[in-house]
Amino acid sequence: MRHIINLASVIFCMVFDKIKPMLSAWKAMYFSPKKAIAAECKKKAGIIDGSVHIAAGTTAMFAVITIIVLLILLLSLVAGGKFDMAGAAIIGIFLLVMLVYYIVGLISNVVSTFMMNGFYYIVAAVLKGKGTFDRQFYLISVESAASMVLMLPAIALALILAIVFGIAGQGVLAFIGLLLPILVFMLYDAYLKIKVLQAVHGFSFWKAFAAWGVPVLIFVIFMALYIGLLVFAGGFAGRSAGRFG
Repeated sequence: MRHIINLASVIFCMVFDKIKPMLSAWKAMYFSPKKAIAAECKKKAGIIDGSVHIAAGTTAMFAVITIIVLLILLLSLVAGGKFDMAGAAIIGIFLLVMLVYYIVGLISNVVSTFMMNGFYYIVAAVLKGKGTFDRQFYLISVESAASMVLMLPAIALALILAIVFGIAGQGVLAFIGLLLPILVFMLYDAYLKIKVLQAVHGFSFWKAFAAWGVPVLIFVIFMALYIGLLVFAGGFAGRSAGRFG
């Protein structure tokens, strides 16, 4: 057991040494964005480096979520006196499900980052942006990876506020407490992406806002139409079943 613990410690230290510069970059991106963006712009980094950041951010996010849920699950099983073979099976199934979600999430995050960067770059090119796709992809990826990790405290704060106000019988405040931290986080995340586009392409703030906002607006419209189509199809299917049923 001692050898296993020592091996795990060595592996952890090696992994931490590798990701420590990324953690520093993520922290700086959110808490000292002006200096961080300027520093990252000077690096000779591109798509591969950006993809590594996305992969690391996804891994960190899923690791934190898995550990928290696993601890809650273990405590529930121990408290209920069900920590037996059935409990072990439940934990195994949970870990397998999280692994599948992680793989799917990793792929979708990398693909969606490519897609959104493509849309940003097209609009930026129309607006006569000066930056390259490689540099834009890298900086957006650093910011996106940071947002994946720092989103978790915002969600935790939202849940705590909702629970506290809910227990106190303040339904309206519970709803506001649930939404406000997440909304503030999303607005700040959007602001950072705009600042990245501004730095990469040499834009004014409002040109960078347009480079960010146009793709987002198109995505929102597309999702609204998609959801509307699903609702319409579901309603039409229900009416048809009623006629012939």
